[in-house]
Amino acid sequence: MGADAVKVFPCGNLVGLPCIKAVRASFPQILLVSAGGVNLETAEPFLTAGVFALGVGSAITDKKAIAEGHFEVITENVRKFMVVMKRVRG
Repeated sequence: MGADAVKVFPCGNLVGLPCIKAVRASFPQILLVSAGGVNLETAEPFLTAGVFALGVGSAITDKKAIAEGHFEVITENVRKFMVVMKRVRG
């Protein structure tokens, strides 16, 4: 129907990764975005399974750090995800 990518939500539970793998096997042309429960532990398996992108929110933001004005915590969390992305995608 013309979508650029399809968001698969929630992916953080046990159903997420098998769902991504099943859809990718049947429809490799569809770009998938895993979201909902994606964190540093699950990012690499989702990327390896072939997702196009990661939808990450709470794993990057830190409410306490934001309230205290420590925005560098967010920058560091993003950097950690970028390390995973580079490791998987080169």
